[in-house]
Amino acid sequence: MEVFLFLLSFISGGVVLTVAYIYHLTTKTKEKQDRLLSFQQNLQSIQSDHFENYKSGLESAYTELSGIKKGLSEDGYRNLREQSKLQKTAEIRIKTLEAENRKIREDMEANMNRVMGDIQKINSWKTSVQNDPNVINRY
Repeated sequence: MEVFLFLLSFISGGVVLTVAYIYHLTTKTKEKQDRLLSFQQNLQSIQSDHFENYKSGLESAYTELSGIKKGLSEDGYRNLREQSKLQKTAEIRIKTLEAENRKIREDMEANMNRVMGDIQKINSWKTSVQNDPNVINRY
């Protein structure tokens, strides 16, 4: 009977330790997930700020174009050739800004993908070093 009670207490102690370890791992994973979520939210707010700035710049360019058109209609089309050149220049500038924005976004996505890959490489390297018996025996 005493042996049975000893085995039962030994097994229940192992279960308690296992549950405590699983709770510890779950808590750490949750903390890391929360931190990653905050990083993602910060990135989204930065991106939204950049897009708002770009949008306001684009709107100001369109406002400038409409001002040019209004000036032309009030002027009776006196300087039509100069105004047409200014409008074409503004349109080219808008297209250039759109292309630059697209390129910046692609570069940012590529950098994020590269960084995430580097993080995964570092994690796999760390795991392989932790599990390497040669490193464990040396240190």
